[in-house]
Amino acid sequence: MSSYFQPEPLRLGCRGFAEDEIAALRRLLALLQSHLPRRWALARADEAPALTIVNLDAEPATCADGASVVGCALRPKLHAHGTLYRPIRAYQLLSLLGGFQARGEDPALDDAPGRFDAWRYRLRSWPAQAMGWPRDWWTVMAAIRGVHRSPAEIAAQTGLAHDVVAACLTELGRLSAVDAEAAPAAAPALPARARATHWRELSRRVGQILGFAR
Repeated sequence: MSSYFQPEPLRLGCRGFAEDEIAALRRLLALLQSHLPRRWALARADEAPALTIVNLDAEPATCADGASVVGCALRPKLHAHGTLYRPIRAYQLLSLLGGFQARGEDPALDDAPGRFDAWRYRLRSWPAQAMGWPRDWWTVMAAIRGVHRSPAEIAAQTGLAHDVVAACLTELGRLSAVDAEAAPAAAPALPARARATHWRELSRRVGQILGFAR
């Protein structure tokens, strides 16, 4: 038997849910576990959750205030931005838990403008907020999924304007959703015609994986 240390799972709290909804959430969490960077478990009554999901159809919207609390509702558009659908969908839970981490400053994204292109970025997690982002930003995230690229490399690979790439990376950095490394190395670009086709297809596949597209 392996003896390596496994950290305690992060605890997910649920407020305002019926027992059958909690049971469904527990099953969904088990199905997604292998796709999450950290282990998660539903919090017991005597445990302090790292993150709490609140059913806004059962509790006031004020209960969803705070960085570690997320609301869900049958009609989320009637509530604050970032409210999840209820019942919670798999891709929403995957994005929410996969992107959860302690906020920290990223010196690469807070650096002087002249140094911005001296860094290469890799997507750490697909933010829950991405559902409402422009499709061009999805293409940026697809381009750095699993590989570090500089803003110039991303623009060359995707055909997007540099300011679009920079805006997306800045927001990802604010959400601590990217890793950054210095000393970029040049990467060969695909031919223009193949480049556009390749990134449209990759963006479409990533969207399908996360449930954003059918």
